[in-house]
Amino acid sequence: MRAEKLDHLGIKVTSIDTALPAYVKLGFRMMARRLFPEVGMEIAFLELGSLRMELLETMSPSSPLRTAPEGLHHVAFFCTDVSGAFQELSQDPRYTVFGPPFTGALGNPAFLCRANESNTLLEVVGAARIPNEEPEIWRW
Repeated sequence: MRAEKLDHLGIKVTSIDTALPAYVKLGFRMMARRLFPEVGMEIAFLELGSLRMELLETMSPSSPLRTAPEGLHHVAFFCTDVSGAFQELSQDPRYTVFGPPFTGALGNPAFLCRANESNTLLEVVGAARIPNEEPEIWRW
């Protein structure tokens, strides 16, 4: 598996509404914002030039983020073949892979893993497909 580029940084925040103005002041623009009630999270994607950030807010005590500290949550890399990357990293003892792959916040295939030597949470993502058919959960 070869990562093709840095895709985004995931940042856990207490409140997207509170954090957003500070990023907008720096020049970021909001790409998308989505509620994920099934996992108790809200996510906002921001971009500044080629840099993308994903703000993550816990909305429920059942959220998988409930125990994660605020700040940098994960580093995401783009890979054309997410399925192949999942298979390859699952067999590599240098990584702990959390699977199976899932549909990411932008409609892209994704999975999480941890590089055991650095204990850094990584996300491997494919091409984004922002859905137009769900206006009630996507806010632009």
